[in-house]
Amino acid sequence: MITVGGALLNAADRVAFDLHSPLKALNYAQGEQLFSIAIPPLTPKERAELDRRLPCRTVKLPFPLAQEQIDSYRELYRYYPLLAEVDL
Repeated sequence: MITVGGALLNAADRVAFDLHSPLKALNYAQGEQLFSIAIPPLTPKERAELDRRLPCRTVKLPFPLAQEQIDSYRELYRYYPLLAEVDL
């Protein structure tokens, strides 16, 4: 899946957007270098526990997860899709 967005701006708005672009804070949205996504495999319960404790810098979990995996998840967890199976 891929999502692409855009905006049509006049010259004045383009200058304002370039000065205050929200994309500047998102290193992976610049497109200047490759960005590796390494999200740890989590069960729904583990994900809920981890989400509940973020964005705190130190996280004490009731299950084993390497600090490197926690840091990787912390960087992108706001964009991590929430999926669920539903019986109709």
